[in-house]
Amino acid sequence: MNTQELKTVGFRDMHPDQLEALMKIVGHALILANNAGEGIYEQVYEDVNDLAQLFGAAGIELETHCALTY
Repeated sequence: MNTQELKTVGFRDMHPDQLEALMKIVGHALILANNAGEGIYEQVYEDVNDLAQLFGAAGIELETHCALTY
């Protein structure tokens, strides 16, 4: 198959509900990978980063948020 004939869709082309659902899956995959043990998280992070790039993003950046409750 000629890759120039391949039609692709980017994040900007997606319906907001589709993008939200995809981001939920990405988030859950990273959480599960983090809890799975050493080596898994790095691989999943790399896979998620590759996925984001396939949809036209530059990559992913993770932020850590901490909440204190009393």
